[in-house]
Amino acid sequence: NPQQLQELTVFPNPATTQLYLQGDILAEQPELLLLDVNGRVLSNFNIQGLAADRRAIDINALPAGIYILRVQTDRQLIERQFIKQ
Repeated sequence: NPQQLQELTVFPNPATTQLYLQGDILAEQPELLLLDVNGRVLSNFNIQGLAADRRAIDINALPAGIYILRVQTDRQLIERQFIKQ
């Protein structure tokens, strides 16, 4: 059986203070990483669990720019780009 690919929605985009993540993959307790466009991992952000399949990230302290959100489980990696205004 082919593995079912998980969906991940990141909104709003562009974002200003909060970034919301929604998708089945979040119920698998994935590792969540925030990267800059050069692939450097940024650690100064807070993830809040809103529901099994939903998270909120406080991005208020981030400088304006383009970022990549990486959501990784043992069997899948999803990346989504977003703009911080």
